[in-house]
Amino acid sequence: MFAQTNLVPNPSFEDTVICPSSCSISDCQNWFSASNGTPDYYHNCSFICGNGVNARTGSAVVAVFSYNFFFSNIREYIEVELIDSLEPEKKYCLEFYVRLNNGINYAVNNIAAFFSPTLLYQSNINHINVIHQIINSSANPL
Repeated sequence: MFAQTNLVPNPSFEDTVICPSSCSISDCQNWFSASNGTPDYYHNCSFICGNGVNARTGSAVVAVFSYNFFFSNIREYIEVELIDSLEPEKKYCLEFYVRLNNGINYAVNNIAAFFSPTLLYQSNINHINVIHQIINSSANPL
């Protein structure tokens, strides 16, 4: 039996730079926005940005804008630099949890993950055109 070390720093978004008051991903330690989008960061330490957060584990969540019916090319992304590089020919397990926000009536499919040797940044809020290495089946809306 082999165990894998978690290469994602702050995987549950628990560690803060500061307790969020603007609900910005920049208040979450190690995590960034990959575009001019503004992913939201909610933590129970904050009365404004998280009082009563319903996290799967711990006390923090991140929210991204993944689709807009009127502007279908708009997206928000989150990214993190891994603790160590991935090694060729080695198997890794990626796991993350997604849920529909309260009060939202539409789900999305094609939630994906992209691995890059460098951090990505796009200076607008449009879809980032990359070929994802991991993608949720379009037959499985989230």
